[in-house]
Amino acid sequence: MKKIMVLIALLSIGTWTNAWSQAKAETTVSKVAADSPTGSAIARPGKQIRQVNLKRYTLTYHLLGLSERGEMMKVMGHHTVIGMSKSPDVTNHLMVYIQKPDGTLAPCDVAYLLTGPDGNDFRTMTMGMYGGYGADINMKVKGVYTIRTKIIMETGDAVRLDDEFTFQVK
Repeated sequence: MKKIMVLIALLSIGTWTNAWSQAKAETTVSKVAADSPTGSAIARPGKQIRQVNLKRYTLTYHLLGLSERGEMMKVMGHHTVIGMSKSPDVTNHLMVYIQKPDGTLAPCDVAYLLTGPDGNDFRTMTMGMYGGYGADINMKVKGVYTIRTKIIMETGDAVRLDDEFTFQVK
């Protein structure tokens, strides 16, 4: 229960920063599309690790390595906000793309709670980018991680999505 309350507090604090990040992400997404050689949007970076439908919304997760994160940051003009870290402990960047039932992208607030194989928890808010929501994470310890995602839609309908899955680092 305490973990859920902390996550709710993080979501509340992050609402204003994520709204700003979402506006920046929308600008960045159009810039990415305009800057690509073909004039079309650049493919989602990283390896797709999960796709699930919840309450008619499609959540697609991509895990990026540091080099892919670096390339993404170049396109974004090295813009950093909440969810981005300069810590030497960062090993990956986790993105989730959320599509509404009509196929359009959903504006929302997203937070991750990762529990490592050693039992340590890591919580972070995400920032909007590339039409999705991402944050830097630490997966240095080999083993199975539990990833929990809390999503609150910023639409007229109060929609909350909770997702949980495991991912193994070898």
